[in-house]
Amino acid sequence: MLAEVQESLNANYSDIQSSFDFFLSHESEINQLRKQIGFDGFEKGIQALIPKRFDKSEIKFLWNKYTSTSGVLDFNQFQKIFDNKKFNGSKYISSSK
Repeated sequence: MLAEVQESLNANYSDIQSSFDFFLSHESEINQLRKQIGFDGFEKGIQALIPKRFDKSEIKFLWNKYTSTSGVLDFNQFQKIFDNKKFNGSKYISSSK
């Protein structure tokens, strides 16, 4: 599952910051200001990136596997998980909610 998400991010974004911003755009206003992704934003981002591919339990499994006890992902954590340096996308895909 992680590889699939990484591949989709790589295909659609030019760098890890653009990928992070995409997930952040699906986040609540307070988390956007804090530059943190919570589970809801993460789930919405995955569903927007790869529609109907994963169900909530699969997304929750991935979330639990890689998040700390804080329950949020900041940029550094996101980068460690998703940045495999193969970005070749056109910068972004629609981030409409």
